[in-house]
Amino acid sequence: ATLIVTPPAILNQWQREISRHTKDSATGKPLKVVVYRGIRDLCRPDASSPHEDFHLVHPRNLGDADVILVTFQALMSDLGHSSDNPFAGFSTMKGSRLRSRKRYRVLPSPLTSIKWWRVC
Repeated sequence: ATLIVTPPAILNQWQREISRHTKDSATGKPLKVVVYRGIRDLCRPDASSPHEDFHLVHPRNLGDADVILVTFQALMSDLGHSSDNPFAGFSTMKGSRLRSRKRYRVLPSPLTSIKWWRVC
C-alpha cells in the first residue's frame, strides 16, 4: 500500500484526483483508495455505536487498499498509540519510565503494522 500524508483541506481532492486519473494496470479498475481518519476518531468513547469505518482498525483491512490517505494530525496521533513510541509510558533502557503507564488499554495503530510500499 501507499501512504499519502496530506493537509486536511485537500484530503478530499486527493481522493477525487486519484480515482479520476489512476487505474489498476492488471484489472483496469480504479485503485482502491481509503481515507484513514485515525484511531482516535474510529474509537471515540462518546459514540453510542462503532464507527462505520471501524473495520479499518485491523491492519489487514487497511493494508488491502492501494492508496491510504491520512492527515498529518491523524498520523501523529496514531504514532502516540505505538509501542515504539518511547514517550507512551513504556520502559526506557534504564528501566525507568518517562511517564506513568496508562490506566486503560491503548488500541495500537494499524499504520505501524503495515509494510508500506511508498510513503509520500
